[in-house]
Amino acid sequence: MKKYQLESLERRPGAQAAAVRVTGEVDIDCAPELRQELEQILQDGCVHLLVDVDEVTHLDSYSLGAFVGVRQHARALGGSLCFICRNPMLRRLFTMTNLDKLFEFHETVEAFFSSRGTPAAPR
Repeated sequence: MKKYQLESLERRPGAQAAAVRVTGEVDIDCAPELRQELEQILQDGCVHLLVDVDEVTHLDSYSLGAFVGVRQHARALGGSLCFICRNPMLRRLFTMTNLDKLFEFHETVEAFFSSRGTPAAPR
């Protein structure tokens, strides 16, 4: 049973970048599926990926391992995996596991795209 939702926020194929939002619970049961979905985005040409996890209600060690695997895949393609994580409980989890040193964090989707040298999307 899928306990999370994955929503595309924005894709900028010219910049090879995409932003997505994950909501709900990510645990041992569904972490492999989420990893596959994120890696598919990388394979589709958006090798710089931002994942907004602010609305994730549960994240376990398997989920963190899945994110590390996605990062490795992104780096092998010349890309990156970054996060929006303003949720104090989740941010503490990244800090306690030292993954805050491995991943780049952004406050907003626009900050992520700006860090990649991508101009603002037309409105």
